[in-house]
Amino acid sequence: MKRYFYVSNSLDDLERVENTLEDSGISRGQIHVLSNDDAGVKEHNLNQVYSWFRTDVISTTYKGAILGLILAALVLFFSNALGATETVGWAPFIMLSIVCVGFCAWEGGLIGSHLPSSRFKSFQRALEHGRHVLMIDADAKDIEFIDSVVAQSPGLHAAGASETMDQWTVATERRLRRFFDWGP
Repeated sequence: MKRYFYVSNSLDDLERVENTLEDSGISRGQIHVLSNDDAGVKEHNLNQVYSWFRTDVISTTYKGAILGLILAALVLFFSNALGATETVGWAPFIMLSIVCVGFCAWEGGLIGSHLPSSRFKSFQRALEHGRHVLMIDADAKDIEFIDSVVAQSPGLHAAGASETMDQWTVATERRLRRFFDWGP
């Protein structure tokens, strides 16, 4: 499965394309719109990229957790090597290791919440100029149909493709979106 990117100046064109694709069997969970105009995206009832996916919070939290695990291993190793565990016991060092992992993951997420997503950096300039990015997750068998739909909107331009999620991840995202749309 690949993610295909298209750039447009018009949310009306994106709404038309999204509705056509959905009517033809491509699920809403496979179509996303990235834009700085959140109100316009909502007004056109487009499937927008949630704000926390626009940041690097997920990848930096993961990196922070990895760093925390390394620090935790060092704490446990050195406390044992220096003989502190024989004097005090393992409990304080295990607790310190847990705190190291939690703090590093939290700090990584905090840093990532202020950084734009590395997946969308190539579109940063287009977004700053008021353009919108349509992303479609599709199999190779669907691309001919998608190209024919996109060709009917002259304001929509192809902006590349990249490898993306597998079917399981798309299905999970679909369920999450249904939950978020249902919830408060």
